[in-house]
Amino acid sequence: MATASSTHPNPNDGFAPDTALDGNPVTFWNDNTIGEFPDWLQVTSPAATTLPGVTVVTHSAGGAEDFTVQTLDAAGTWTTQASVTGDTDVTRYVPFAAPVSTASVRITVTKDWEQDPSQQWTRIAEVIPGQFPGFPATTPSLLLRKGFAVGKQVAQARVYVSGLGYYVLSIDGQRVGDRVLDPAFTAYDKTAEYVTYDVTSAVAKGGAHAIGVTLGRGFYALHSGDTKYWGGAPWLTDTTRMILKLQIDYTDGSHETVVSDGSWQVVGADGTTGETLAESLGLQGRTGHGRAPASYRPSPLLRTGFEVSSPVKRARLYATALGLYEACINGQPVSGDKLAPGWTDYRKRVPYQTYDVTDLIVEGSNAIGAVLADGWYAGSLCWWGTFFYGDKRAFRARLEIEHTNGSRTVVASGGGWKSGSGDIRYKGNPSNVQSSVAGSGSVKKL
Repeated sequence: MATASSTHPNPNDGFAPDTALDGNPVTFWNDNTIGEFPDWLQVTSPAATTLPGVTVVTHSAGGAEDFTVQTLDAAGTWTTQASVTGDTDVTRYVPFAAPVSTASVRITVTKDWEQDPSQQWTRIAEVIPGQFPGFPATTPSLLLRKGFAVGKQVAQARVYVSGLGYYVLSIDGQRVGDRVLDPAFTAYDKTAEYVTYDVTSAVAKGGAHAIGVTLGRGFYALHSGDTKYWGGAPWLTDTTRMILKLQIDYTDGSHETVVSDGSWQVVGADGTTGETLAESLGLQGRTGHGRAPASYRPSPLLRTGFEVSSPVKRARLYATALGLYEACINGQPVSGDKLAPGWTDYRKRVPYQTYDVTDLIVEGSNAIGAVLADGWYAGSLCWWGTFFYGDKRAFRARLEIEHTNGSRTVVASGGGWKSGSGDIRYKGNPSNVQSSVAGSGSVKKL
């Protein structure tokens, strides 16, 4: 239970002292003597316990700047175990000089960090026994480094990088880009965004180079009391991560990549090296922290050829997909539709589209192709995240050609189609699918 020197009136008991014991840093005790000190909050447990200290979570508006922590002994005497002055942290672990056995702890606030006297409320969100594991001590940013060599003439170089935590990227000691606070905040247990940098000029000179990353906590490893509504974040951790891919394309057509893995040198908070904190890169699909930031999975390109030996009277294409698709025949889009087949409950039904493609068919050799994307089926879907319906995209098509002599030609999706990975990652417009698909493989039948 908890008691306090005063409590701001609230019809729903929203500022009651017991809110400092509910495990939710969003709720808080609010005193009722604005601009007047001292204010105190006392928490009492049914039985005595041994405490090495307490974690005090205050509030960004009404944080305790100066306060003392006292404990009550079996004889009923209050003893000051620690004093804090000039505090600017929302979450503060207050250690005692030695562990103390007590059933009651009292926080007495003598100064608030709010400068406006009309807003000098005392607010305490949580009083937690010991050092709460979700609120680790502040540590310096990690430094990660990897050497590599360039031995040919460079045509193009790109870095794809994401941090679970904020990062600053450099090559040969020179910062890459001027962006700050990357990557943007996301629900890190589902998705992590990445940023692409053109570093051609930075690696154009042959010889030895080094790529480095400074990695901070950011929102990923933020102490849950440091900002509002953070107590329930499922990704909270004390370990930051970095995912990176450097791709160098040479003028002779060859390629070289440098990816984040355990071979990177890492300088930790204590100055030691050799820790494996660079995350291995998953090029497609799921990784240990959601979707692979360095690719967003390439959109598959699908293609098959077919012959038309007699004049065409009419041709219809019936198509659909698990995901989004755009189809073309002989390099020409079959329609101006975007985001087909649309959003549906893919577990129950998938609509299909019918296109009149008579004018796209020619006598002789033809080709039909399609480009696939995640869409609502496998993409990021509101608060459900990625892969809500599934993670294996699929395309189904049936082209029916009626000839002037009464015969018919049918071309259907199947295992004989060729497939390849396109340049499109998350958004963009497909180009000539027929000429783009160079790979071979299979097309899944629905």
